[in-house]
Amino acid sequence: MALRSPVIQGYRRLLRARLVAFQGDTLALNKSQEAIRQAFVEHRCETDGEKIRDLLRGVDQAEEMLKFHILQGKLNEQGNYSVPIPKEKAERMAGHQLVTPLDEESIPAEPKPVVVTHSPRKSETPP
Repeated sequence: MALRSPVIQGYRRLLRARLVAFQGDTLALNKSQEAIRQAFVEHRCETDGEKIRDLLRGVDQAEEMLKFHILQGKLNEQGNYSVPIPKEKAERMAGHQLVTPLDEESIPAEPKPVVVTHSPRKSETPP
């Protein structure tokens, strides 16, 4: 059981990382806690040391994702979502092409219109 301590530490690290990643979002906090617990319960009876070490590498990757690759948008006064990128996350994400900084040149003069449609719910359908 030499791997028991790193497993427990990994579990706690993920729980702490989710608190920061999803701060203020009760639904995301609850769902992430359930998902983390379920993943650990699913592998509770694993005895193969190599498989456990492989799972711990996955814990490290998940922790890094939670800490450095999840951004939380907040609704501002204009009705838009703003996503502030902390310096530490920006530095870590600098090499990734998925992040495109917005500046005067990258914002189109006339944005494309957004059309929101939805199917009526049963309660919304006319009698």
